[in-house]
Amino acid sequence: MESAQNVVFDKCVYTIVSSDVIKNAANNDSEGHFTEGKSWVKALELFKQTELEDKLFFLLLADAAHIRGVEWIAQVVGIEILPDGSTKISFAGLHPLEEIRPRSDLQLLSTGEAMSNSYIRPYALCLTPDFVYEDTVKILANIDDRDWVALYRDALQKIGPVISDGQRKMLLGHYLAPDMALSVKRLAEIAGYDGQRSGSLHYGKLARKLSEVMGIDPPTQDLTSMIAEWHGDQKDENGHGQWVLYDEVAQALEELGWVTKKAVNDEAANSNRTKQSFLLTWKEGNPPYKFEDFQEIETWRLRSHKQAKVGDEVYLLKQGKEPRGIFGRGVIIKSPYQTEDKWVVDVKIDEITNPSKSLFLTLENLCQMHPPEGLWFSQSSGIKIPDDVAEAMRNSKQWKINSITPVAVEPQDAPETSGTREVEIRIGQQQFRESLLQYWKGCSVTGCSFQEVLIASHIVPWSEASDAERLNVSNGLLLTPNLDKLFDNYFISFNSIGEILISKTIGSKAMHDLGINPSMKLRRTDEKLLSYLQKHERAFLEKEQAR
Repeated sequence: MESAQNVVFDKCVYTIVSSDVIKNAANNDSEGHFTEGKSWVKALELFKQTELEDKLFFLLLADAAHIRGVEWIAQVVGIEILPDGSTKISFAGLHPLEEIRPRSDLQLLSTGEAMSNSYIRPYALCLTPDFVYEDTVKILANIDDRDWVALYRDALQKIGPVISDGQRKMLLGHYLAPDMALSVKRLAEIAGYDGQRSGSLHYGKLARKLSEVMGIDPPTQDLTSMIAEWHGDQKDENGHGQWVLYDEVAQALEELGWVTKKAVNDEAANSNRTKQSFLLTWKEGNPPYKFEDFQEIETWRLRSHKQAKVGDEVYLLKQGKEPRGIFGRGVIIKSPYQTEDKWVVDVKIDEITNPSKSLFLTLENLCQMHPPEGLWFSQSSGIKIPDDVAEAMRNSKQWKINSITPVAVEPQDAPETSGTREVEIRIGQQQFRESLLQYWKGCSVTGCSFQEVLIASHIVPWSEASDAERLNVSNGLLLTPNLDKLFDNYFISFNSIGEILISKTIGSKAMHDLGINPSMKLRRTDEKLLSYLQKHERAFLEKEQAR
């Protein structure tokens, strides 16, 4: 119970919904939404508080068809008060309680008294009852710590003689499918069954046999979930959602010798497939606790571990306190693996900015990309971003603009650490280089356009420049490595009309070897650039006198 109290908010919402809301969620990976005519102002306040405390906010549901009591429980992932005063509620993880709970088990927040069993109002705020904590304990415990591979292996071995030919074909075909993902329609075709409904029926019979032998109550919503996990957003070529075979079932089949164990190289296996995108969520105070910990390879929780592959991209989303939005992206460099009681993935961060000061895409930008309900407010890290939304993010003009200079946000009051400063310097230098590439299109002197070797060289050095000067495109030149080294060490400079100045210590042979000559000059000049160059020229002349 103690672990549940650490993650569950002490207040919750009770409401009544139509049976259609329940049915639609059952067909949509237990996620859904509905609209109430009343403004849930207080519920919205509480929801925001749960985000700050990083706790789960629960929704207790009664079915309007009979209102027998609390039958369903779900996690609130979004509350939005609409212009007409109604409220849109998004939820996830909908599942039935083991037993229907009378409304008298709920304690009203407004009065502190138990709710009447004849209570008919569709909305009430309550103190979170014990049965919610008990339910959460079971979920946190992941049912139990039994050896699921052994359970599936022993059960499959026992029912092997009575598994029909069609059921066996579906099971083995599921294992052999790319990513072990197949739609019910495709499963039926593999087994030779006539139609999707027939395939679902026979695969369900196999699942029921397994549950009976394993001593587990069969799933109430879809028997197939005994064998595989439903991924409605993982569409096949025909646009159908797919079932992904459990890893434990796959391993059991391998140990039984029913299939030949796959030996697949991640990089080769993924080279020809469409890359997916996943959303990694972070709030201040959550691991990694400090911004500087976001460097290089990081390990993140990944809800969609059965879908993710090496090479897939990830986006870092800051939640909790404002500002919210995307502050980085990277790539998965190691297949998902399990550590303790959670699935994780290793990620290499390619592009990042300090989310307390700037963002690549703000929450406002993201909400314009027509995402599924609650995507940007999900409290789960590692959910899959629909392909069309990910494509919109990649092609966003705002992203391209902000990747040069991320959207500035109001600074936080938190003290700055040396590690944070180092990361900000690295990010600032990257932004500075991108700005110079946009301005010069090539080397400022030679015009060389091979960007991989060009260096962003500050005229007034980074260590001496103000914050504004450090990112000012007029305070920089884009140079080839030899010119950059000479310029940085004041062996060359440029005069008031952009002509090169060469140190007297560099002879004609050295000039030839270095690829420089007195006729060189900057390809363009302007008043702001020349004002910085004057400072560099003065320093160059002072050093020449001392040489």
